[in-house]
Amino acid sequence: MTPIEELDRIAIDVKSHRLLKTLLKENPKLDEIMRNSKNEIEARIGLRDWVMEELRQRPQALAYYEGSTPTARRSRHSRGATTPPSGCSTTGTMPAGSSSTSTCGARWR
Repeated sequence: MTPIEELDRIAIDVKSHRLLKTLLKENPKLDEIMRNSKNEIEARIGLRDWVMEELRQRPQALAYYEGSTPTARRSRHSRGATTPPSGCSTTGTMPAGSSSTSTCGARWR
């Protein structure tokens, strides 16, 4: 079976197909990466290179990605926090040793 025939056998529903078409139309570079990649690894490398190129053009975004901003450090370390992040409240009482979800969707212990 040729690669094209194999891909034709992979079916996604209509809604997913429309979403994929929109995503690729709005992101021509992503479309190019996906179409020119020979396998999953090549696609991942191309995608990572593209994203890093974009981040390097935005110093604040790169700093956040690298965890060198107070906001990035706080959100990365909030997984082990004993209180919800500021601006959030819990959705109920929390027994000792359990985890809960805050109203802003953050998980905390």
